[in-house]
Amino acid sequence: MYRRITATAFTALAVAAGGAQVAQAGGSAADAQALKALEIRSAALNREYHLGAYAAPARSTAGQALAARSAALDRAYHLGAYAVVKPSDGFNWTDAGIGAAAILGAVALAGGGVSVARRSRGYRPERAG
Repeated sequence: MYRRITATAFTALAVAAGGAQVAQAGGSAADAQALKALEIRSAALNREYHLGAYAAPARSTAGQALAARSAALDRAYHLGAYAVVKPSDGFNWTDAGIGAAAILGAVALAGGGVSVARRSRGYRPERAG
């Protein structure tokens, strides 16, 4: 059974190969015209549907949506080309006052912490006199 299937397969392969050689050898003028017509038709379809060399580098719909969203966010938050730059007036006294108050508060907290720590240990300075 196996030999019969193998023999049939080899026979079919030999017939197909022989037929392909005959088709290649018989190149007539009609075949050349048909091939030329097929090439012209293919080029026309490529031009019509923007394929191959006629394809334009187009952005995807998702890419266009992302670019539109980015431009809208830039406009809304004044970023990129929409940024508004204000000239500096020099030294900002309000910011300096806030910084000074923060440092004063930190020093007061540290002093209070030291005072509580000394009292919890029972430290009492000796009085001179």
